[in-house]
Amino acid sequence: MLVADQPFSSSLEPTHLREALARAMAEHAPGVVGLVAHQFEPQGVSLIALGPALRSVLHSWPEHGRATLDVSAPTAEIGARVALRISELLALELRAE
Repeated sequence: MLVADQPFSSSLEPTHLREALARAMAEHAPGVVGLVAHQFEPQGVSLIALGPALRSVLHSWPEHGRATLDVSAPTAEIGARVALRISELLALELRAE
């Protein structure tokens, strides 16, 4: 699991999250089959992106300046590349936890 501990911006809006996760996954394993996002009140987002060989799950807690990202991939190398691309697209500094 990767974690970001930093202030969040509009980059964590559900629409932007969907686009970023779908793009990162498509770049490494085409064929995203499902994207589900839920925005919590008053804040926070959970998103799941599914592909034939990849799964990405992102949860955010803006009130705590925290997000987690979990990427399941056929190899650790592909998973790391997808996670890096997601962090670039969302401007998040991720660290392993």
